[in-house]
Amino acid sequence: MTSAPATHLFQSDASLALGEARAAKAQRTAHGAAHGYPIWLGVGASPLPHSQEEQAPAPTRDLATLAERAAGADGGLHKVLHAALAHETLYTAEAGRLARRTHLESGDALATYTRHGGPVTGIAVIPVQPGRTILCTASWDRCLRFWDAEHARAPFLCVDNAAADLLKALHYDAPHAILCSGGSDKTVRLWDLAPMLAWARRSLESAPALGADAPRPPLVGSYQVHTRPVVSLASVPAAPAPPAQWAPDVRNLDSALVLWSADSMGRVLQVRWDADTQRCTVERELDGPETNVHQLVPAWREYDAEQYTLDVWCVSSDQTVRRFPLSAHARETVLPGRASHAGAAAGAQPPLRADVCFSVPARSVLPLAVDDLVLLGCVDGTLQLWSLAHGACVHVLDGHWHEVTFLSVWHRATEPYVVSASLDGTVRRWPWSRLMARREAPEAPAAPGAALTAEEEAELEALLDE
Repeated sequence: MTSAPATHLFQSDASLALGEARAAKAQRTAHGAAHGYPIWLGVGASPLPHSQEEQAPAPTRDLATLAERAAGADGGLHKVLHAALAHETLYTAEAGRLARRTHLESGDALATYTRHGGPVTGIAVIPVQPGRTILCTASWDRCLRFWDAEHARAPFLCVDNAAADLLKALHYDAPHAILCSGGSDKTVRLWDLAPMLAWARRSLESAPALGADAPRPPLVGSYQVHTRPVVSLASVPAAPAPPAQWAPDVRNLDSALVLWSADSMGRVLQVRWDADTQRCTVERELDGPETNVHQLVPAWREYDAEQYTLDVWCVSSDQTVRRFPLSAHARETVLPGRASHAGAAAGAQPPLRADVCFSVPARSVLPLAVDDLVLLGCVDGTLQLWSLAHGACVHVLDGHWHEVTFLSVWHRATEPYVVSASLDGTVRRWPWSRLMARREAPEAPAAPGAALTAEEEAELEALLDE
């Protein structure tokens, strides 16, 4: 009598097939330019070749056991839950209760940050001065930990009980020096990091590393409007032009901190924080997602000659990727909102609805300032390049074998690269030229009845011969 592996118990045939497919793809896409020069986290260095013809070394991780894990086949402790890119360094928040600092050129792990008691779900890079960075990590252990990124032996400050339940989202707004956190207690909290930054600059004048006498960041605002766990946070990014070149109805974004928060029910709120009163006011909802929001990405867009507006891109578990344009001057046809509602819409302003919606099972989004293109990190592990003009996918990069949770652009000296990270425990580096190669508009379908039958073609030829 033979016994099945323990991991096969209570698994359906479909789950077993999924595990086998992921294991086969992991082996097939383990290295090479065609699969994004993968860095296998926790394995070792994966230097980027000097030319796209060179082959990077294959990983030493055992891939044979993946199939036995069936639907649970993933990157295990190295699953990337959140990430942040700074220059040529990628910071990853991982399921194995640690964060990691990886050099994108060499693939080396420069540091690991290992004091959390649960999966690390949020990471924020806080510049102090050129060459020096504070790293903040958030975890299911409800703690915020602050690290001297270049000297990562231990956190120099721990904010215990920073939430009443699991922390699931973290975001840093540099112009206002405000750190935002959210999680399962349905509360968004705002922490003032200005005192910490001033302390860090003073400390680095006389010491090579930050000490343990850091001031605890004061809590300067909070709101509890969400009815489900807060899972994503974002704020206004740096603008490509001064406010005089913004659309008239978005120029008020420059007057205060404007924050977007999303929960696991699909509710997305736009909130304004007043620094004088330390009050958070919900301005309106972004009406569209039906269920959990994976990611919010605000991005500036030039909608007219040297005129800019801000869009908020939203990736949801309802298998949609939506664009919410904040300016009425740059809004296409407005799409319907969500079919279900949890009470009345919040905020004094009417709900904002999307003008673009892609039906794609995605986990991450990266708007590109090139020809109205948007890059999607998908559940099946592919990177899909979508054209707003055609409303369709125009190119696919295939490398990851699990959900793609992070996308960003790395401005390497030779050419830009797209960096992706995934639940498969790998980071991949895609040359811009490969992303834009073979980019073609989808063929328009033939009009009904336009094709000729063989008999009609013969009759037409006979008429032409006459």
